[in-house]
Amino acid sequence: MLIRKNRLTGSRDFKAVYAKGRTFVHRLAVLKVLSKPAGQPSRYGFSTSSKLGKAVVRNRAKRLFRESVRLLDGRLKQSGYDVVLIARPPVCGLKLPEVRSAVEELFRKSRLLTESEHSAESR
Repeated sequence: MLIRKNRLTGSRDFKAVYAKGRTFVHRLAVLKVLSKPAGQPSRYGFSTSSKLGKAVVRNRAKRLFRESVRLLDGRLKQSGYDVVLIARPPVCGLKLPEVRSAVEELFRKSRLLTESEHSAESR
């Protein structure tokens, strides 16, 4: 689980990312990224729509995204961004490896992954 300082929680923060953030699209998810002043820790939020299904399905999708971000944590830029991951309907029924691959691809597109590949190999 992400520590509190790395979680995006308030609706005001989510709205700011939706309104001003850059968007990166994948078949399984949408990534919205808003730059902040350097020195502030990066924060991550997760969003699902009722189009995905009932609460059980939506919560599973959020758990998969949270775990994917947690596994990438050592390779993510640690400061200066608010990030929201939005689940899309094809994510329903998938396992962690597929979701993790999609999340990694989105972070690579947005240039939020550091260049260090050694931390990925050691996991």
